[in-house]
Amino acid sequence: MLDDHETALYDAFEAFAGALWSDEPVLEPEGTPVIERVMFDARVRGTADRHIHQRKQQ
Repeated sequence: MLDDHETALYDAFEAFAGALWSDEPVLEPEGTPVIERVMFDARVRGTADRHIHQRKQQ
């Protein structure tokens, strides 16, 4: 069974893949293109993961 983080990543990947192969932009309910949200989420998570990893090493 997937935990919440894995489920969120899976959902983000599905949205990202759907946006890549769609002829029309896939939009969130508020009108933001899915691909922009997914890329933003990936940058935020990557930055947070790097900070956590650096703190664990100290």
